[in-house]
Amino acid sequence: MKRLMTALFILIFSVFAFADPSPAKDIHVAKTGSNSNIGDSDNPYETIKYAVARSAEGDVIRVHAGIYDESWIEPKAGTRLISDDGLHAAKIHSGELSAIRLTNNNSGIDGFEIYGDWNQGAPGDGLVRLLGASHLWVKNCKIHDAPHDCDVIKIGASDVLIENCIIYSAGRRTDGNFQEVVDIYGKSDPDGVTVRGCWIYHTPEQGGDYLIYAKGGAKNILWENNVFGPAKGAGFGNVSTGCGAASPPVFPSCENFIARNNIFVNCAGDGAFGFTSAKNAYLYNNVFYNYTGGRAFIQFYSTQPGGDDRNEDCYVFNNIFMQSNGAPVYQDRGRWSNRAYTYIPENFQSDNNIYYQVNDSTSKNDINILEEANSIFDDPDMMAPSTPDPAIDSWPTIVADFLLQPNSPAINAGCDLSSGAPFHVPTDILGTARPTGEGFDMGIHEFAKINVDRDFDGDVDGEDLAGLINSEELSDDYIQAMAARFGS
Repeated sequence: MKRLMTALFILIFSVFAFADPSPAKDIHVAKTGSNSNIGDSDNPYETIKYAVARSAEGDVIRVHAGIYDESWIEPKAGTRLISDDGLHAAKIHSGELSAIRLTNNNSGIDGFEIYGDWNQGAPGDGLVRLLGASHLWVKNCKIHDAPHDCDVIKIGASDVLIENCIIYSAGRRTDGNFQEVVDIYGKSDPDGVTVRGCWIYHTPEQGGDYLIYAKGGAKNILWENNVFGPAKGAGFGNVSTGCGAASPPVFPSCENFIARNNIFVNCAGDGAFGFTSAKNAYLYNNVFYNYTGGRAFIQFYSTQPGGDDRNEDCYVFNNIFMQSNGAPVYQDRGRWSNRAYTYIPENFQSDNNIYYQVNDSTSKNDINILEEANSIFDDPDMMAPSTPDPAIDSWPTIVADFLLQPNSPAINAGCDLSSGAPFHVPTDILGTARPTGEGFDMGIHEFAKINVDRDFDGDVDGEDLAGLINSEELSDDYIQAMAARFGS
């Protein structure tokens, strides 16, 4: 009998221990729903937080169109929140508080518009906060108007993807300065953060300071295919975008950073970009256009000029620098601070760049761009470079303005960065493989070697687009970018 009971116990234990978990399910939320419902498509819940409370790993919470006045929504591990009726159809208004808290592994949000009451309430941390977890994502969202003392997105997590988002209007700090639009900093230190295909900017009405910053302690950071700007710049000695952090001194260096295929447009402050306690940092195939600040396109700074957190191994290749409004390309903050040391990185390399309408004076540039053997000092001949207008522009229309014309000197003039993972550039901003044709191109765009100028008038414009639509010579992404630009 004892053996029989033992065998029965083992059998029952095995059934429960190895039985399949509850199947993943779709949970629905709608403004017409009720929290007394069962949460299916015909009987949705009314609030997102109630749906989250009843979710389990593997579930998808499908939020239907409408404005949800909710805050501190914290998805469970292994769950997804989706705007189910289309892009930005479901809107989360958090008032004076944080809206989304991604603090559990393998969770994320997709497709929402998320906004708070700009610069209102008690001090906070982030309108969308990613903290202390891994494998998190924020995709296809429009996120803006952070409450008082809040970043729009603040990242203190690992294995993070921020993709295809529109992000703007950080809150003010208690001291009157601005928080970051995207702040990659926190404990534990962020490890593995990708920001891809986003447009991050300041509005003229609300202003701002930093657009995005991978602060000290962050590592394995990738920015690709983004538009950064316009930026206002608050005039507090900060750059618009940067790798590393200069103060307080306890911030360690930022390691293993790459920015590729990005547009830095109308950036302000002390630089469009800053190498600030950066180690193994790479600027490849970007466009820097119309710097409006008071220093330089790129600034060097550090927590300590000769210590362990100094700038080391920084590289600038295949970029286009255009229209600095009299400012130089590079400036060492140590020099203009009247200090007896330099912040220029140990082992700094730059070449195969295009410089046009910039101050190339060796008395102004702390890196002598005239000594770059393979760089070009000529008009890069991009489509229609201009300042984006948040009221009418979108990511495709901005990108279309910075594509290369058929006769651009940037074509085939870059150095080959197609190998040497992870610090390489396998594609351009539209997904075209690099290189395509005879060589590697400079800037964000790998030009297709075809006759784009259909009417042979020496320029690529809307009339040429009609002839390209049915030609099958261009990628769909290229055609869509031009169509967005010219309204066809």
